[in-house]
Amino acid sequence: MYVDLRGADAAEVRPVAAVVLRRFLEALGEPDEAIPRDPDELVKHYRTVLSVRRVLVFADNVGSLEQVRALLPGPSNAVLIAAGRAHLDGLRGSGFDLRRLGALSADEAGALFGRSLPDGDDRPMGEPGAVAEIARRCGRWPLPLLIAAGRAIDRPALPLSTLARELAARGLDAMRTRDGSGSVRDVLANSAAALRDEAREVFALLAVSPGQDLHVDALAALSDRPVDDVVPLLDNLETMNLVQWADEGRYRMHDLVRLYARELAGDDDAALRRLVDHYLGTARAADLLLAPYKTAADIVGPVARIEASDVLPWFSAEHRNLLAVQQEALRRRWYDRAWSVAWHLVDFQRWRGHLHDCYDTWTTALEAAHALGDRWRLAWAHRQMGQACSRLSRFDEAEDHLHEAVALARGVDLSCEAAALRTLARNSSRRGRHRQAVDHALEALDRYRGVGNPLRTALGLTTVAWAQAGVGNYAEARSSGLESMWAQRLHGNHYGVAESAACLGHIAHMSGHHDQAVAHYREAVRKFRYLENTYKEADVMASLGDAYAVVDLAAARVQWRRALDLYAKQNRAAQVESIITKLKY
Repeated sequence: MYVDLRGADAAEVRPVAAVVLRRFLEALGEPDEAIPRDPDELVKHYRTVLSVRRVLVFADNVGSLEQVRALLPGPSNAVLIAAGRAHLDGLRGSGFDLRRLGALSADEAGALFGRSLPDGDDRPMGEPGAVAEIARRCGRWPLPLLIAAGRAIDRPALPLSTLARELAARGLDAMRTRDGSGSVRDVLANSAAALRDEAREVFALLAVSPGQDLHVDALAALSDRPVDDVVPLLDNLETMNLVQWADEGRYRMHDLVRLYARELAGDDDAALRRLVDHYLGTARAADLLLAPYKTAADIVGPVARIEASDVLPWFSAEHRNLLAVQQEALRRRWYDRAWSVAWHLVDFQRWRGHLHDCYDTWTTALEAAHALGDRWRLAWAHRQMGQACSRLSRFDEAEDHLHEAVALARGVDLSCEAAALRTLARNSSRRGRHRQAVDHALEALDRYRGVGNPLRTALGLTTVAWAQAGVGNYAEARSSGLESMWAQRLHGNHYGVAESAACLGHIAHMSGHHDQAVAHYREAVRKFRYLENTYKEADVMASLGDAYAVVDLAAARVQWRRALDLYAKQNRAAQVESIITKLKY
């Protein structure tokens, strides 16, 4: 037996429980004179009748516990299924097994669409890609999928690829039946109508966010409300299934719900600006903790508070949102914000091996810097682009950017000039131009000493050590490496110590001191692992394997396999191929 309780439909008159029970009992063959008129007696009689029957009662579109309470069958072989957009947690106390039903899987959605077409319609078989796109555009929800199938049935000659494009172009307008009896927009509007006024405002603002999910702290900034005020509003939204809890403190919105919410939101420029500034404030604070060689002078704008232990988890959780925010800032011509996102994100991206994301981020930042006409930002954008290109083995492109950075930084920012020269040295080493690398490294060290920042000077010394090792000047290389190590330890820079240890390991290995190489590399691995710098950890583990290979091939294989696992996760194809080759022998 089926009843639509219209609980989510604000415009409809909801059926009275007594009327529903009477209809059910009549359907079960009860004579009119046997059906009680008193509401309490009516419920008892309904449960008595069901106690000796095997009946499935399906109550659809339930809006509240009160709507369905009278339909509970009591102890019997009867089963009641209650479905609705609102959470019905109160039913747990009545013995219900509650299930949260999300969107269908991609395969399930495609199968539902295909099954809804007439027998003999072979379009799904001929256009599997279009079916997948239709499923995606429908959010893998049954209602829009059935509506889309109805459109396909009405137009038997219509290619499914054309239907997919129509869904993409028209959005929710395409997701209603021709007679208006079924509409995704109406379903969502009814859910939104049941919200508290403040929750409805937050619902609309959620669509302003360019990211896929949002932490409650970010939502507080977006809505200009304290966090403690936002949490109960999110509970209200979650109750109506307009947002889903994604992770600790994080919420996401289904794609079709977001489309509807955007219709309510309009273009709230001030709210989005608050959100971008929230991300930037936290990123600034996290960046200072992640990269101690940076100073407060490198940070422009307000700084939020964040604990050191939360830096990498925060960047990991917000990375995709930061990329989306940067693109939105560029689109709105907030060029200073678009550039700043890249500036504060770059160290995290390098630590975690997000090389292609780093390249894309600085491509956007370079465009923003050109729009601003700011020489300082242009110089740094070219330097960071150069480093990103070099790590992606795009060496010619890297060199062009780095020479441009040196020219722009000269007389403007000695630190940027030094950084560009240091990256030119590393780029030359990667190309096998070791004498050129020494020249660039010595120039970089000279500029770093002019800056007067001891941690940056130590970075310059490490670069000189790498370059000198490349031309076989192992004594000079070791001297520079040890001086860098001493400075990094003195200032408590774990990253710098790890870099110096890796460099000293390389020098020892190249000069035939394999036991020393193993010791240095092991220290570097421990430090990079402690820092959760998986990019550098992978490189050093590969080098540790090389050092072990001279004396203990089994130990070498262990390190190579560990490096291979990280390289694969970082999509570093050339390094993966190199390790696989080593493991064959």
